[in-house]
Amino acid sequence: MKKLLIIGAILCFVMPIYGKDLSGRFGVGSELLTVPSGAGLNAGHGNWNAVSLRTYLNPQMGLGGTVGMSIDGDATLGLGANFFYVLASEANVNLLAKVGFNLGLDGDEVFSFPVVLDAEFFIDKMSNLGIDLGVGLLHLDIIGDDAVFYIGTSSLAPSLGFHYYF
Repeated sequence: MKKLLIIGAILCFVMPIYGKDLSGRFGVGSELLTVPSGAGLNAGHGNWNAVSLRTYLNPQMGLGGTVGMSIDGDATLGLGANFFYVLASEANVNLLAKVGFNLGLDGDEVFSFPVVLDAEFFIDKMSNLGIDLGVGLLHLDIIGDDAVFYIGTSSLAPSLGFHYYF
């Protein structure tokens, strides 16, 4: 069984997956940026609709980045970057696994490392518009000297976003 899992994992990275080919295209849109806020183990999460940029390096993988800001008395800035891999692809859907790094600047620097499963849907007559529906699987937050690891908790609630590709 162990050998079968190893062979399957290797094939995921070696076999080409084709579907919606967005190689070399640049997407601009919005998505939810989640970064921890506060300090200590009881810290909350800031969820901001952020400006998002995305590009596919080839049909199977790409890079993304987000910038979000909240002005609630104090200004808080969130920055994010992610790498994504297409796990499965259909004519109008790409299923992505995203691994990211988020940084929150609200007086204290806080770091977040999410692993997200994301489906990007393309509408038939609007082939440049991608609608994202993602759900967090794992989340590691580093706040000062504390590290908090989440698996499928409420801080990993589903998120909705979009990208328009040029």
